[in-house]
Amino acid sequence: MRNRQKQRHRGGVLVTVLFVVMAISVISLGVLARTDMNLACGRNLSLKIQTDWLAYSGLQCARAMAAGPDSAVPFAPWSGPAVFDGLESDFHCELTIGAATATAGADPNEFTYLYPVMCRAYKQRGSDVLAESIVYGNLFHDPQEARACYISVHR
Repeated sequence: MRNRQKQRHRGGVLVTVLFVVMAISVISLGVLARTDMNLACGRNLSLKIQTDWLAYSGLQCARAMAAGPDSAVPFAPWSGPAVFDGLESDFHCELTIGAATATAGADPNEFTYLYPVMCRAYKQRGSDVLAESIVYGNLFHDPQEARACYISVHR
């Protein structure tokens, strides 16, 4: 009679252990799924930040071209892959500088110019665009003083 009671308790312990193992498995799978989602969100945020900074650097490139001593007015649009440390990347940049609006200064021979500038930066893998950022700015250019600055920048 005592042997039968011991065997019943052993079966109950086995079922309890199986339920505990199953509960731990379900909880750990939930944690793994959440961690995967957090990593994906972090990667997306990183891509967005990188494309934002690449677009802003395109605007600064236009400013440097305008302020340079041999500035070529009107500027030609530029596009191509971004190069980091001498290596091409999956990031691309398109810089477009629109037609200037000229404003006469105190001397009729002196003009200042206002250029609408647009820079589109994106990361592309194959034919898919993974992240994109477009930044617009109004570039003020004074060729007499060889200076250029942005009056406004917006996304």
